[in-house]
Amino acid sequence: MSKIEKQKIMKKMIMTKHFLKRYSERVLRSDDYEQSYLGTHVYSDMTTRISDREANFVQLFGSNKNVKLPFDKIYQIVISKNIFITIY
Repeated sequence: MSKIEKQKIMKKMIMTKHFLKRYSERVLRSDDYEQSYLGTHVYSDMTTRISDREANFVQLFGSNKNVKLPFDKIYQIVISKNIFITIY
C-alpha cells in the first residue's frame, strides 16, 4: 500500500481533541499539546507509523459503532463511526 493510499484512508477519519492529546502524550511522548499544529503533526506521524495491515483494518472496521484496532504494534486505537476516540 502506498503512502498516498494511506493518506486517503486517514483523511476519511476524524480526530477528537481527546485523541490528539492522548496521541501526543502516549505516542509522541510530549506534553506540549496546546499548539495549533498538533492535528497536522499527529496526522503525518500516524501516516508514517501505520502499517499496511493496520490501514486496511481502519478502512474496513472504522465505520463500525465501536472497535479497538492495533496501531504501531504496541498501541490500540478506539474508533467509533469513523472517529478516532482514544489511543492506549
